[in-house]
Amino acid sequence: MDTYASGAAFLNAGGDVEPDCVVLDLHMPQTTGFEVQEQLVKRGRSTPVIVITGDDNLEAQSRALRLGAKGYFGKPVDDKTLLSAISVAIAGRQAH
Repeated sequence: MDTYASGAAFLNAGGDVEPDCVVLDLHMPQTTGFEVQEQLVKRGRSTPVIVITGDDNLEAQSRALRLGAKGYFGKPVDDKTLLSAISVAIAGRQAH
């Protein structure tokens, strides 16, 4: 598992390695979770994304899901629920 200090740090890491799943907070320093999602789509990445946010609202949820998020959770999110969503996202990716 790799962690990054910001969305920009993740995007700038580059490389040919595509993570099995990305867990994004919508409110991060320098680059928002939405911007990270948009860049992944623009780059043609099929990486499953799980979104978490402390500012849960219908507009944010709709936007995250429209951008392809496989899961969306308001904070606090239960650890087991998050791990289950990650497992489902990874399994869905491996099925393709």
